[in-house]
Amino acid sequence: MRALLLAAMVASACALEEPQVAAPIPAPVGVPPPGAKNKPPAALAGDAVSRPMPHLSDLTKIRNNGRTVEWQAKMCVDTDGRVASISVLKTFVGADPDIDNVVRVWTFRPQPEPICTLVRFVFKIGG
Repeated sequence: MRALLLAAMVASACALEEPQVAAPIPAPVGVPPPGAKNKPPAALAGDAVSRPMPHLSDLTKIRNNGRTVEWQAKMCVDTDGRVASISVLKTFVGADPDIDNVVRVWTFRPQPEPICTLVRFVFKIGG
């Protein structure tokens, strides 16, 4: 009986731990504007009108505690300065809803042509 109770407690504790698996890369959001030119990130740096920084949810922080994680995407901006598309290139468990939703609402000054550039965030989480 004692061994059975111990086995049940071990099984219960193991069930609480989530395995660390790589997050799948989500499908691109939106379509890059026709004729978009690839530019370095500095090309848009001075043109930001609104660029709030993302915050990770508590669950994402718990899942990635003690790790340094990275999120990278190709972001395309149309001529009116709105984000037209985001294609995630590198991500981590739980990052996408937290980061994608913020980057989608970024706005820039109007551009002479559509521009695509890389966006990168590195988070050192906890311990």
